[in-house]
Amino acid sequence: MSIKEKVITVKVPERNLTWIKNNYRKSKQGVNSLFEYGGIDIREVHAIADLLYHLDEAFNIEENL
Repeated sequence: MSIKEKVITVKVPERNLTWIKNNYRKSKQGVNSLFEYGGIDIREVHAIADLLYHLDEAFNIEENL
């Protein structure tokens, strides 16, 4: 069975996309250290929280629940 793929175009505010692209690595590092080492730095926690905030703002996730 093959998986069908669709290409979609999403319009998001440029400032959100720029922020996500520039700060993704910090958030990913926080998640990795949490699962690999069992601990996380406060800066990494803030990076994850900020990433979630910008994703929600860009895609209106909570409004669509």
